[in-house]
Amino acid sequence: MNKVLIELDRVCFSYPDSRGQRGAPVLREVSFSVHRGEFICVVGPNGGGKSTLLKLLLGLERPDTGTVRLFGDEPELSCPRIGYLPQNPQFDPLFPVTVLDVVLMGRLKAGLLPGHYRAADREAARHALAAVSMVDSAAKNFAELSGGQRQRVLIARMIATEPELLLLDEPTSHLDIQAERELYELLHRLNERLTIMLVSHDLMIVSGFVDRVMCVKGSVDIHDTQDVSEKLVGELYGGDMRLVVHTGHEHDHGGRD
Repeated sequence: MNKVLIELDRVCFSYPDSRGQRGAPVLREVSFSVHRGEFICVVGPNGGGKSTLLKLLLGLERPDTGTVRLFGDEPELSCPRIGYLPQNPQFDPLFPVTVLDVVLMGRLKAGLLPGHYRAADREAARHALAAVSMVDSAAKNFAELSGGQRQRVLIARMIATEPELLLLDEPTSHLDIQAERELYELLHRLNERLTIMLVSHDLMIVSGFVDRVMCVKGSVDIHDTQDVSEKLVGELYGGDMRLVVHTGHEHDHGGRD
């Protein structure tokens, strides 16, 4: 069996209120493991705890009870082995930074200033751009790229850190259907050598790529992709939702009313 990279055991978490007292639990008795080489899609309603779960994995929050382990260590000790892409990353469109500059930022370490890169850093950045099919755009201004191209460059910045695990929080937000499909196909290729956990609202397109679906709604349940039914998705999100389960890599979108 592949090595366990992520392991949570009976984790409970709640945010403090204005008086510093812990409020209602956001996550309750969460236990699961993710193995090397898996591609996991995290789904659930707004406020269900998806982003909180990522914060716990990144060591940005600590559980009230239970344990979180990545690579067998505390999350904060595992950060160098993780690539993270937040939801809606902010950038200044007027700041003159090239695509290559953005990717090189992934190589910054303590004490290293931008512009003081080694040859090995530049080689790693170009390899990362090649992995996302953006090497020909290295000299372009980052702000001039399309939304899908920007996400590819930000994924290249993650790859340049030479991680073992990628955590992505809704990377296809604001992308059109074609760009969304291409991004998932890229992640599918990267999954050949990297473990990936992806937060998404779109089970329709990712179902043909991922190994398991993690349903987060206070508690956490994990299902094999083929076991995700319309009934389950309806219970998760509330109301009626048409589920289109894909085979192979030909995708059509269903929709949530």
